[in-house]
Amino acid sequence: MSHQDSEILGLQKVRKGVWYIILSQAISIPLTIAILVVIFVSESLLPIIITVLAGLVITIPFLILTYTNMKKGFEDLVSIGRDLRDGVNGIILVVIGTVLVLIDLMFIAPFIFSLLISSTPSISSLASSSVIGGSIIFIIGGIIGLIGYVLLFIAFMKTGEIYRNSNVKNGGLIALIGYILSIIISLIGLIVVLIGFYMIYSGLGSVINTISKSQAIQPNPSLPSTPIGQVGVGKLYSNGIAEVTIYSQYQLGILSATILGANYLTSDITPNQLSLGYNVIKINFKTSFMFVAGNIYVIQLTLSNGQTLNVSVVYQP
Repeated sequence: MSHQDSEILGLQKVRKGVWYIILSQAISIPLTIAILVVIFVSESLLPIIITVLAGLVITIPFLILTYTNMKKGFEDLVSIGRDLRDGVNGIILVVIGTVLVLIDLMFIAPFIFSLLISSTPSISSLASSSVIGGSIIFIIGGIIGLIGYVLLFIAFMKTGEIYRNSNVKNGGLIALIGYILSIIISLIGLIVVLIGFYMIYSGLGSVINTISKSQAIQPNPSLPSTPIGQVGVGKLYSNGIAEVTIYSQYQLGILSATILGANYLTSDITPNQLSLGYNVIKINFKTSFMFVAGNIYVIQLTLSNGQTLNVSVVYQP
């Protein structure tokens, strides 16, 4: 799979994860309203517990789908050199924090109920101790989840910067503000978070379409007229990675690569051996570039037989 195909696939998975978050948030808003109504209307704790548990049953599947898609998507993007490790770490911490909170809620709910309905001192004392202990776990889980969400929103803002998409970048910032706001004013915060995630979802769709279109308009490559030559035009990315296709009639090693006129040199080349036929070569210059988008640059490859091979790449941020 090419660099660009992996990138599109990773972005699609992240976008799918965002979609499941949107669905989860959309459910959370009426659920929050329902819980508030039950709290004010009901004189018993049982309807509140039932409402909360029903909400958990509905939202947990979305949490699982969000985790599996978003984690794999960010991992795919990291594997091609995108600086989005915060996304992987963030979603892991979000899940850990959420699971701790959910388990804790299920554990302390009966004790809270016992504390409210029982007048027996021994039972009340046990329930109080359990609720206090459970509250500590609840706070720890909440803090872990908070850190995870902050990392996740930072990853989305980075994604917006990498792909120069304001919707993704601003959506990450708005979602972060909404999440912090939800701690103070739950319902309003959830609405703001939902708006932020919708902007991210929309922006990722635009990014995927842009990359797909640039891939579709590439001309069909023709075989080089020499025994060793480039096929088509390669790509040079802002993360320092270049990808070129070389057709070779010989088995030779690639010792180094240099961007002519820019003094960037590397020996991090995968694979570093040319086989007979087509070879997709990945060159890692281990630095970030700020070249002009769409410009053609020449990379000179030094081969094991002493020859050099110049290949052309188009810069794509």
